[in-house]
Amino acid sequence: MESGVELTPAQVNTMASELRSCMAHADTLLRNRNFAGKVCQTALEASDSPTLRVAGQMRGWSLTLTVKGSGRYNCGDTELTTRVGDLVLHSPEAFYDYRRAFQSTEWVHYWVYFQTEPRFTRWLNWPELSPHIHHLNVPETDIECLTDIFRKAISFTKDETIVSTSLLANQIEELLIRCYSFTELEKPAEYDVRVQDAKDFILERLDQGITIYDVADAVGLSKTRLSALFKANTGRTVFQWRDERRVAEASKLLKKTQLSITQIARATGYNDSLYFSKCFTKVAKVSPTQFRKLRCE
Repeated sequence: MESGVELTPAQVNTMASELRSCMAHADTLLRNRNFAGKVCQTALEASDSPTLRVAGQMRGWSLTLTVKGSGRYNCGDTELTTRVGDLVLHSPEAFYDYRRAFQSTEWVHYWVYFQTEPRFTRWLNWPELSPHIHHLNVPETDIECLTDIFRKAISFTKDETIVSTSLLANQIEELLIRCYSFTELEKPAEYDVRVQDAKDFILERLDQGITIYDVADAVGLSKTRLSALFKANTGRTVFQWRDERRVAEASKLLKKTQLSITQIARATGYNDSLYFSKCFTKVAKVSPTQFRKLRCE
C-alpha cells in the first residue's frame, strides 16, 4: 500500500473483516494438528507483530520458550515479561496476547502447538499465572536440552507422514515431561494443600454468593490465615481468583450456548449484568458481546 493513502471507514472495515477471515482460516488449519516453530521478532521489522486470540479460540495447547531477549504476555490482571529460560503454557481456553517486550530490541522464542492426548494430561499441571495461562522458569543448565527438543520437533513438522507425526508427538511428550520436572522448583515455600481445597470449594460454588468466612470454615482455617496462604500460593486474593474463574466459565457459555448476557451473568454468580460485563472485559480484553461476535465470525 502506498504511503499517505487514506482509507474510508468502509475500506477499513472490509480489510479488518478479510484479516479476521484469514486468521480464522489459519487457526482452522492448526486446530487439529501438532506444530512446532521458532520466531525471531526484531523492533521495526515485519516480524514484529503481536499474537492475539480471544479466549477459547484455539482447540490445542501452546508452549513457548524464550531463548533471547524478552517477550511480554498480557495475562488479564497481570503481565509477564519473560527472560531467557521462561516457559509459558496456554491451555485451549486461554486468552492469547503476547509480543516482543518494548524494552527489548529482539525476542527469540521457540513454540509448539499440540492437541491434548491422554498421555500428555498428567504433565500439564503447572503453576498458574492467570486462568488457563501457566508459567515456569527453566534452570540455565537445562535450557540447551529443551532447545534441542524444540529443534527436533520443528524438523518433524515439515511433513505429515505417520512417522513424522508420531515422532513429533514423542518430542512433545518428552518436552512436557522435562518441563513438569521443574514444577517442584516453582512451589511456594508456604505451600499448603488446604489452598487447593479452597479452590475446589470455590469452583463447586461459582454461581453462589459465598463469603471468605464460608471458604475459611470449609478448609479449617481462619479468614486471616486463608487469605495469607492463598495470596502466597496464587499471587491473588481469594475473590480475585474466583472472579477470574467466573469469567472463564462465562466465556464457555458465550461460545457454546445462546443464553443472554444477563442469563450468563447470573449463571456465573453476577446479579448485576453491567458489573459482569466490566469484570469480563477486564480479563478477556473484549466485552461479552464482542467476545460472542468474534467467536461466531
